[in-house]
Amino acid sequence: MGVRFTLWAVDAERILDVLSASEVAAAREDSLQLQQILRRASDSPHSRGILQLLLDGHRRWWIGSFLESLRQSSPWLQNNTDADHAEKLLSIMFAGLDCGTPIRPPPAPTPCAPFPITPRVDADLRFATLSVTDFSFLRLFFSEYLQNNGRRFSRPSGHIGIAPDDDVEWDAWVRQVIQEITAPLEIRDPSLVSLLG
Repeated sequence: MGVRFTLWAVDAERILDVLSASEVAAAREDSLQLQQILRRASDSPHSRGILQLLLDGHRRWWIGSFLESLRQSSPWLQNNTDADHAEKLLSIMFAGLDCGTPIRPPPAPTPCAPFPITPRVDADLRFATLSVTDFSFLRLFFSEYLQNNGRRFSRPSGHIGIAPDDDVEWDAWVRQVIQEITAPLEIRDPSLVSLLG
C-alpha cells in the first residue's frame, strides 16, 4: 500500500466532547486506533466544527515535489525564513521518512503541539500535531505559494514509489493535495493532526 497521509483539522480543546471514554483510552494506546477512531468520529454530525478530515490516502511524494519547487525559486520571490519554517513543519510530520528529495531531519526530540490524545505507540502510523499557529502558517504558506501561476510542480529527483507518470499529472496532483489542505474549514483556529503510514 505504501506510506500515505491522513490529516485532520481539530479543535483540540473540544475533541474529547465527541469521543467516548473507551474511544479515548483506545486512541491513547496506539496511532492506528487513533486513526480509526478519528475517522469514525469525523463522519458523525456531532463532530462538525470540532473535527474535519482534510486529506486521506495521498502518498508522500507530493511533498518532495513541493520542496524541490521551493528550492528552485528565486530568493527574491520568496521569504526564505518562511520557506525554512514550512520545511521544518513538514519534517515534523515526516518524522524521518523520505519524500523523494532530502528533507531536513525533524528537531530532536520532535516537538508535537499539545494534544489531549497522544498515542503511547506510533509504530504503525507516525503521529504528529501542529499547533494552531503553525497550522495556520502552513495553510497560508501553501495558499500563497499556489498563487504564482507560473510555478510548476514536477517529479522529485530522488527515489519515489507509485506516483503520477508525467509533469502535467504531477503539477495537477500537488495542486490538488494543497487545495485539499487549504480548503475552507468548519473549525475556528484548529490544530493539525497528522498520521503517516
